[in-house]
Amino acid sequence: MEAELKNSHEAFRQGMVEKALKHVYQAILADPKEPRCYFSAGQIHQSMRESDEAIAAYTKTIQLAPTATDAFRNRGMEHFKLGHVRESIEDFNHELKLAPSGRAGHWMRGLSFFYAGLFLDGQRQFEIHQTVNANDVENAVWHFLCTAKASGIEKAEANYMPIKGDSRVPMMEIYKLYGGKGTLEEVMEAVVAGDPRQLELRNRRFFAHLYLALYFDVKSDKKSMRKHIDLAIGDYAQKHYMGDVARVHKMMLEGKLSHQKKFKPTKPKPAPQAKKPAAKGEKPAAKSAPKAKLKK
Repeated sequence: MEAELKNSHEAFRQGMVEKALKHVYQAILADPKEPRCYFSAGQIHQSMRESDEAIAAYTKTIQLAPTATDAFRNRGMEHFKLGHVRESIEDFNHELKLAPSGRAGHWMRGLSFFYAGLFLDGQRQFEIHQTVNANDVENAVWHFLCTAKASGIEKAEANYMPIKGDSRVPMMEIYKLYGGKGTLEEVMEAVVAGDPRQLELRNRRFFAHLYLALYFDVKSDKKSMRKHIDLAIGDYAQKHYMGDVARVHKMMLEGKLSHQKKFKPTKPKPAPQAKKPAAKGEKPAAKSAPKAKLKK
């Protein structure tokens, strides 16, 4: 088991995810009660954006190791990506019961509160996050959004967090826009300033359109909001967590989060289980992708 797990880690480190998956399933076959194997399987599926499979693997990890804080955190992230925002909160809360020192840094929990409609909880989460990340425009904006949803725009403006310098472009222009001292045009001008490379430009455009969508949402301009969120998840879509936030926002607009009426649940995936080698004289299974069949 240890050798297969080591080989899986090495292949994963080198970006060979299919090979890593093959080795980790062999490790599971060798020791099906070792939680590290399932956790590694979860990480690999997570990197492949296979949220259902990742959740199944992290669930098995937690069954075998109930104090695995990283498994709760990672499963919460994957639940969020699928629109299971309340389930993500449950996992993040379990994580923080096990490791309470991580509470202030847990900005993802604040995002889950927002999309679950728990705006006061989100507001408090972003307030404590400010104590460990004092110059993050995104934190100030999400606190603004939670406050606006809970208590109105006037209170959000009155309690807008002070930010002195976020070097990421176009964050300071976004900050000024929400504070009533900037414009949409200034945000978009900052995006292209300095002739950024294509990957950087695409990322800047993503963040600009995401936060413009959220700005127009709180301003009740639904047409502009939909225009910008569609650009954030379309032409400028990103694979990082904030890219997932944009996709979850679109799901919310369509009523497809797990606590909304239009949500269509899928059958949960069982934990990963590697295939046993064929018995002597038995015809081996046809080769396919290295993923093993899943067994309840």
